[in-house]
Amino acid sequence: MELIILKLGGSVICDKSKPFSIRRRVLRRIANEISKFLKEEPEKKLIIIHGGGSFGHYAVQEYLSLKGILDLEALVNVERIMLELSTTLADYFIDAGIPISILTTHSLVMIDDERELIINTRYIEQFLRMGVVPMMYGDLIISSKGSIKVVSGDTLAWELAYRLKANKLLFATSVDGVYSSKPEFPNAILLNELSLSSMINKVTYSETSVYDVTGGMFRKLIEGIGKIRPSMKVYIFNGLRAGEIYRALKDRPLKGTVIKP
Repeated sequence: MELIILKLGGSVICDKSKPFSIRRRVLRRIANEISKFLKEEPEKKLIIIHGGGSFGHYAVQEYLSLKGILDLEALVNVERIMLELSTTLADYFIDAGIPISILTTHSLVMIDDERELIINTRYIEQFLRMGVVPMMYGDLIISSKGSIKVVSGDTLAWELAYRLKANKLLFATSVDGVYSSKPEFPNAILLNELSLSSMINKVTYSETSVYDVTGGMFRKLIEGIGKIRPSMKVYIFNGLRAGEIYRALKDRPLKGTVIKP
């Protein structure tokens, strides 16, 4: 079974500078690109994970600003908000002919005493065997001690790629890949390839916005340390560029950064 995990960044599906703002034209285009790929290569298995965008990030930040903690009120409301966003994505994907099924992250993932994620991967694998495209997302989850934690879509993508032995992990972001400094800086260089073991000396920025509570590009990379199997391909590329998600699924993005161990 060849497995691909596609992480749709929150800045791709949403305008993260505006609370609860969805890029509907982008979603329609992405759905069509994924559908085209699956029709051409029906034997491939796909898991889609999406970020919180201007939904989850905004809501979590509001609770943290008001109360300083994530309590039960935050848990139930952020879970509802993220499910609303995921349902919107599912509408576009189903309309494009993608057999999507939303697997709510808080129902399948928790954190143990050692701060390790416990994930019901057998449930996910059964959906894949049935020909379903499971979709999960960054969410609030509970720990074995009863505390409430944020799990980002990036964390989920790395963990699932490692545990399910994915062949390919694709991060669709709002930039062309990993740069040597902030992409808007004139001296920024797009890195065609980056080794995680040496990146500390090469990458000196964080791609964050006012509503990003899970970290940015640097955090995305840090989370991958120790998670890349020898046969796994990892790309970071621009999901806002038309056709690029399709090309990445086909293993040929126009631009991007190849991530190595």
